[in-house]
Amino acid sequence: MPKKSTPEDVKRLYEEMESMRAELNRMGKEFRGVTNDLLRLSQDLDVVTNRYHTLVARLKNK
Repeated sequence: MPKKSTPEDVKRLYEEMESMRAELNRMGKEFRGVTNDLLRLSQDLDVVTNRYHTLVARLKNK
């Protein structure tokens, strides 16, 4: 037979669950920040690539 949970067990498990929820929220915010940084870098790379191709095309036409 499983042992019956005491109020202290329930309280401890609830506190652990709240701690995990807070940690997951923090990790989610960090992940969104990293994702936003990667998106900005990708956009910057697109700009640089476009400028490179424009310059190459100009040089070929001279």
